[in-house]
Amino acid sequence: MSHKADILKTSLKIAAKGGMLAVTLFEVARQVKCSHGTVSFHFKSLAGLRKAVRADAIWNKNEKVLVWLRAAGEKV
Repeated sequence: MSHKADILKTSLKIAAKGGMLAVTLFEVARQVKCSHGTVSFHFKSLAGLRKAVRADAIWNKNEKVLVWLRAAGEKV
């Protein structure tokens, strides 16, 4: 699996446990064991990372993440 795929997978796990606000560059980097710069490199920004998490959760019908998105008022 690539670093980008590992980062996204870890971000989805974090979002499933604590919602989108729990997904931070530093927390993802800590769990993946890489620098937050590596996370930024692959997703350009925190907003880009969260956008990728949201898109993946919707595409794959990840209910553990979707419940957090709905609770935040997003229409998914």
